[in-house]
Amino acid sequence: VSPREAAEYLGASPRTLREWRFLHRGPAWHVLEGRIRYSTDDLDAYLAAVRVDPATPSAPAGVVRP
Repeated sequence: VSPREAAEYLGASPRTLREWRFLHRGPAWHVLEGRIRYSTDDLDAYLAAVRVDPATPSAPAGVVRP
């Protein structure tokens, strides 16, 4: 999907995704024929990785989630 579609899927802005790519953070992306694309599997994996379970203790101070 396009960065705009990925941003909508994640509830973020296209600018946020652009910043994450620059910082090598956020979901994995692909470059196809010079265009940025995201797979929905990668978006789902990212959402699963940043999921917060209230029944699980939070990460220690200073630990940054992906």
